[in-house]
Amino acid sequence: MWNPFKRFRVDRIFFSGFSLLIVLLLLAATWITYVLTMRELMDNTADYQQDLLDKLNRQVEGTLQSLEQISLSVAGNQQLDDFLNSNSDDYARFAQGAVIEGILADTIYSMPIIQSIYLYMDHPVANKLGFVRYIPMKAAEGESWYKDVAGDQFAWIGEHTIQTDNGPASVISFARKVLPPLRPYKGLLVINIKSSELRNLLVGEGGSDNGFALYYRGKPVVSAGNAMLEDSVNRFIMGVKQNTGQQHLGNMLLVWSGFFDSDWKLVEQTPWRSLSYWSLRLAGGTALTGLTGILIALLMTLMISRQYIRPIKLLLNAMNQFSISGKEVRLPDDYRNEFGSLFAGFIRMRSRISELYGSLEKQYARQRVAEVERLQAMINPHFLYNTLDQVNWMAMEAGQEHISDVLELMGRMFRIGLSDGESFILIEKEKEYLECYLNIQNIRLKGKIAFEMNIAESLLHTYIPKLTLQPFLENAVRHGFHGRPSGVVRIVGEEKDGGVLFTIADNGIGIRQQNKPARFKTGGYGIRNVKERIAAYFGPRYGVDIVSEAGQGTTVHVFIPKIASLRREDDVQNRAYR
Repeated sequence: MWNPFKRFRVDRIFFSGFSLLIVLLLLAATWITYVLTMRELMDNTADYQQDLLDKLNRQVEGTLQSLEQISLSVAGNQQLDDFLNSNSDDYARFAQGAVIEGILADTIYSMPIIQSIYLYMDHPVANKLGFVRYIPMKAAEGESWYKDVAGDQFAWIGEHTIQTDNGPASVISFARKVLPPLRPYKGLLVINIKSSELRNLLVGEGGSDNGFALYYRGKPVVSAGNAMLEDSVNRFIMGVKQNTGQQHLGNMLLVWSGFFDSDWKLVEQTPWRSLSYWSLRLAGGTALTGLTGILIALLMTLMISRQYIRPIKLLLNAMNQFSISGKEVRLPDDYRNEFGSLFAGFIRMRSRISELYGSLEKQYARQRVAEVERLQAMINPHFLYNTLDQVNWMAMEAGQEHISDVLELMGRMFRIGLSDGESFILIEKEKEYLECYLNIQNIRLKGKIAFEMNIAESLLHTYIPKLTLQPFLENAVRHGFHGRPSGVVRIVGEEKDGGVLFTIADNGIGIRQQNKPARFKTGGYGIRNVKERIAAYFGPRYGVDIVSEAGQGTTVHVFIPKIASLRREDDVQNRAYR
């Protein structure tokens, strides 16, 4: 089946991922825009409501102040004062009451917002009209609102229910004491205002989703719309100092309006849901669009990723089943993109590994042959060692003690040199090897060359590559004192910089250009062999340093790591030391 993604560049398959990212960024941007818009909308709404509320407050307060002025005018009427202070007979007082009843009725007729007027007095008389009543003063003292009036000349009474000829009616009331000059008051004038008329003034005929509440000296008088006269709102209004302002409180926006030197505050309550309704609808539409885009992007990503993952699975399967002796898994060869390059590279790598494995098998076979040859080569030193031992006995029988001593020392050197085929020996054995060699030279040279050896005791049980120091000592003896009757060779071993430093110094003729060690087959090869072995075993930090000056002598520094123990491995090149 033809697959277009076999020639589709891999970098393009991330288009779906970028699409998803773009959708997420759009959603984030939409959400930020929504939040900022909501904030701006609320600020603008609050400012707009503030302006409207100020205008409405002027209208409401004007109406209420008119009622206060009417009550003041009625309370100051001389006829009312005469009526309250009259000592006439009942008939005369009845006639006076009828006159006052007419005055109060005209007041009610002049302002439809007034529901009724009550006059509390000591000796009330009967009256005809139900919306004008004369009530005993003792009855006022039993009302819940009386304490608000008792300490002041007048007071507004919050919304309450009164009984009328047509049943209960909801009203708010304004109570004023009738205070004649220089005399105690004998009457209390209470004007009852229709709550419905005041509500219509606040919210209009059609109503509103918002709530309105009218406060007098921090106490609610009347509420309209969806106002919630909660304790938190009342406490807040009572404690507010500004005449006008805005405040987010709970799940609503409060906007209030008041005037300088006024005890009235008009408060509008706007629910958050009312402010955010259209914004939420917009956000919901945007979110739905975003989710649809995300779903489409995910479907595209799933479709494309399946085509993307399939060649990766093929490659992983081929890698997991790869085996030198097993059957090779065939990879498709019709991809013309990065997957095709990966397949081709893996096939080349698999072929190269097979070739290297075959080469290693051949090398291992050669190594086995070399191992057999090495074991066979060890037979010759053993044979030579045994032969030297027999010659030693012959020299002793012939009375050649010096030859016998030399042969015995050579036997010890051969025994140390064999070391059971090990490449590393204790420094103690290396020292013994050097002592054997020096004793042989002392016998040969009859003590003309003095030897000094000082190796720290703490180093004797650490390890060193076999026959590391002897080639330098041999070089000093054979070439350093050429043509000289005597000389001194010093050998020092010490710990330094976390390793072991050997110093071999002589006071011989030094290394001349025409007499350098490379000219001598044995010495030159031995020194080169030591350098190569140290470099192979320990790396570039360690090695050999030779300092020589013609006529002054030669100093050799051999620096190796301090090896406390060995771990045996098949190949000496892979020995690990610690």
